[in-house]
Amino acid sequence: MGAPVDREKMLGIVKDFFVIKCDLLPSEADIKDKHRAQLLELRDTIVSRTAATQALGPVFAELQAKAEECLNEVGDELERLSGCMGFVEAAIAQVAEVGSGTEG
Repeated sequence: MGAPVDREKMLGIVKDFFVIKCDLLPSEADIKDKHRAQLLELRDTIVSRTAATQALGPVFAELQAKAEECLNEVGDELERLSGCMGFVEAAIAQVAEVGSGTEG
């Protein structure tokens, strides 16, 4: 079986993944100082960034749904592990009572 991933390492990976870094927008003063061509270019940039940002909504909704599925799977796996451990402990106790097993 594989070794478990260190919790802190996993949190670091996830935290790094869920960081949105956006370029700063110009201030009103900076906008007033721009000439027409720069303003048109800035408008195009804002339109493009708006579309890209709007596209993130469904992506994060899907990720949230997947995270909920994973959380449910974690709960299910813990239940399976607990049940299996119960059977193992019972078997160990039974073998110890009978005296036919070896301790390990």
